[in-house]
Amino acid sequence: KSEVEKFLPGKTQVILKCDMSAWQKLYYKQVTDVGRVGLQTVKGKSKSLQNLTMQLRKCCNHPYLFVGRDYDMWKKPEIVRASGKF
Repeated sequence: KSEVEKFLPGKTQVILKCDMSAWQKLYYKQVTDVGRVGLQTVKGKSKSLQNLTMQLRKCCNHPYLFVGRDYDMWKKPEIVRASGKF
């Protein structure tokens, strides 16, 4: 590792911002609307907030994460259009 490390260039991090797809925006709005109500009624807010955060991450990563485990859907061309980052 130390021998290879000498020849590698420095790490460059690039952050690209992109809009969410319409489907992602819909899920995001639904999660935040439900989350607001849920956080107001739940006493164990820490766990509820962590769950809400995870659901929002799923919205941003790809809306198909909310769909069941139908593995054939991952082969369809719509998978690219469903996410803003593709």
